[in-house]
Amino acid sequence: MGSDVRLLDHDSALAERVPPHVREEARRQLLVEVVELPGGILAPAFSPVAGAGPTGLLLLDGLLSHSIELAGTTTVQLLGAGNLIDPAADAAGSELLPIAVGWSVVQPARVAAIDDGFVRRAQRWPELIAALFERVARQSSRLATRCAISHLPRVEDRLETLMWFLAERWGRVGEDDVELPLRLTHEALGQMIGAKRPTVTLALKTLEGDGAVRRRRADGVWLLRRPERTSSPLSPTVAGVRLPAGAPLGDGVATPPLSVAAVARDARAARVDAQQLVLRIEQLRTTHERTSERVRTTLLDVARTRERSAALRRRARQEGAAARAAGGR
Repeated sequence: MGSDVRLLDHDSALAERVPPHVREEARRQLLVEVVELPGGILAPAFSPVAGAGPTGLLLLDGLLSHSIELAGTTTVQLLGAGNLIDPAADAAGSELLPIAVGWSVVQPARVAAIDDGFVRRAQRWPELIAALFERVARQSSRLATRCAISHLPRVEDRLETLMWFLAERWGRVGEDDVELPLRLTHEALGQMIGAKRPTVTLALKTLEGDGAVRRRRADGVWLLRRPERTSSPLSPTVAGVRLPAGAPLGDGVATPPLSVAAVARDARAARVDAQQLVLRIEQLRTTHERTSERVRTTLLDVARTRERSAALRRRARQEGAAARAAGGR
């Protein structure tokens, strides 16, 4: 069992979306049940809330891993504060594909139950509903971007771009590097970019040799080489945004306007010809667009196939019932 808390006290980004003159009332009304999730493996259809279960779960903090296994290969998605999930929705898997779904807690987390009662109460403040839909849209966009990253030809490019992609969300600007405090194994990195662990190990050695990436032995934090430092006490400009040392690159909810491609470009400017970088960035953008279109097409095809399958099952049941009725006369 969890405890009831005021959601807006634990999600400042949502609170800011409510007009100031009604924010206090929304704060009092929007109570949610919050449950703590310790580290470890979760059941595929885990529901930490008692009863019929919520419509969905909102991550307040911590880090979850969502894995999909198909034909002996596994892909992993990391989810953190502000993300919305519904473990029960994909627990049944696919009617057409033999997939296995897995959930695990990478860092102890807290989740808030978003149930029908909350949705009814929140309708008084449409800005909140809009904010939740925007978060789902951002999750979809980030997933499509990661699919595009996994299509880059060179594993070294996939790894470096993935790390800057993750740094947008979880990175912090250090004195000499951008720190990525995610203890990701070579196997986990490979699952996120579609590569085997030995290949990832070799690619990381190449990136470490180039000075692009290194791992701090003391705590396992990944360090990404920042763009060339300037005489300013501020960190270098990242996609037009100047960040002081120690500042987070992203808060996990309202991602700042950083460009993964632009950050990766700046980080490697000292080693890669500018014209080649422009070409790579354009290839990434094109691949992203093509991947998004393929995903949309595949989803439509799957929906049509499910409709046809459902129609065939209904027809078979109707014919069977008719045959049994005729035989009973």
